[in-house]
Amino acid sequence: MTKRLSALLLSMPLILLPGCVSPTYVNIPRLPSDTAFNSPDTRNVRAISAAAIEAITQADATGAPSTPLPYEFILAAGSSPESYADVAERLGPDALIPGDEPVPGTLTYEVRQIAIRVGYARVDVVRETDNGRWEMVEVRLKLVPVSGWIVESTRPRRIAVTPPVRPDLGLLPDVIPDPPSTQPAS
Repeated sequence: MTKRLSALLLSMPLILLPGCVSPTYVNIPRLPSDTAFNSPDTRNVRAISAAAIEAITQADATGAPSTPLPYEFILAAGSSPESYADVAERLGPDALIPGDEPVPGTLTYEVRQIAIRVGYARVDVVRETDNGRWEMVEVRLKLVPVSGWIVESTRPRRIAVTPPVRPDLGLLPDVIPDPPSTQPAS
């Protein structure tokens, strides 16, 4: 009896663990005849999206600071308002959730594609350049046990990209925070 109880207690973490972690094989958007997980609203996808956007907004391809703040971000297609609120919180007060129209004087970053393979991820982010053109930047990340997802590299891609499509979030007032005021304090 004690052997069975011990075996049961030792196996419980293995039984419960899959429900506690995010999927480790993910393709967003869904690929034809794909068996991977495709939800853009998991904890891993949110963390990876935030890390990729943060890496691109903090430095350009040469490593020099590049982005005037604040900026707008667009998550992978199908992301919920809760995902936008979570990623905005991770990115800080300069990250604006997109509304119906672009905020004048800000740049836009769109998470276009995500592939997660156990402890590695690749994110394609479309960004607006200073001259108004759009370019794709590939961000590679690695999962570090204590630190979470860290950026290994960013690399601009020389491919033609279309401008991002602004999402219709339904703007739930209790989920989506108001953007910070751009008016000077009196």
